[in-house]
Amino acid sequence: MRLASIGRGARNGAGSLSAVKSAPPWHATGGLAWARGSQPSEPEMSALQNFKRAGHSPTLFAAFLYFAFSCCIWVLNGALAPFISEAYGLTPAQKGLMLSIPIMAGALMRFPLGVLSQYIGRKNATLVEMSLIAVAMLYGFFMVKSYDDLLAMGVLLGIAGASFGVALSLGSGWFPPQHKGLAMGLVGAGNVGTAVSVLVAPPLAQWLG
Repeated sequence: MRLASIGRGARNGAGSLSAVKSAPPWHATGGLAWARGSQPSEPEMSALQNFKRAGHSPTLFAAFLYFAFSCCIWVLNGALAPFISEAYGLTPAQKGLMLSIPIMAGALMRFPLGVLSQYIGRKNATLVEMSLIAVAMLYGFFMVKSYDDLLAMGVLLGIAGASFGVALSLGSGWFPPQHKGLAMGLVGAGNVGTAVSVLVAPPLAQWLG
């Protein structure tokens, strides 16, 4: 009886020893995590990494550049207002009208551009708008000879202001709902283009005339 008991104890001890030997090393399992019977969790990805993997970063960056460029063109008359006013001898009322027309035109053109993007897609609508902006710039360079021409150019510059809805939709469209807010915020930061226009356009006007 005593011998059988000793035999069972020896077998149990050998089993415990083999279990200890087969256990993974302490440092390889996270120490206490293995001792408690749970594997250590993998390092969580940062919020930025989650955001980048959730959508398409190149499209987001392209939408930002598109909106920034559009904002830069949209306020071009305002950035060059001192030079334009001097060249055409504008009164304060005329200057105010010249500056308000691109803003009003941009607000009105957002609706048709949004409808267009539904029919031909956001990317194609963006290409159409950029082409029209190029036409506006060519008109300003070759055709503006009077105050009335300035007002007409203001209407064409409003095309650039219509980019707001399409740019935000284009940039955030590749992201799931939980990341759309951040995506739209990053694209919306493209309105820094207005500051770039005010900083860059006057020196260029002084240099090029």
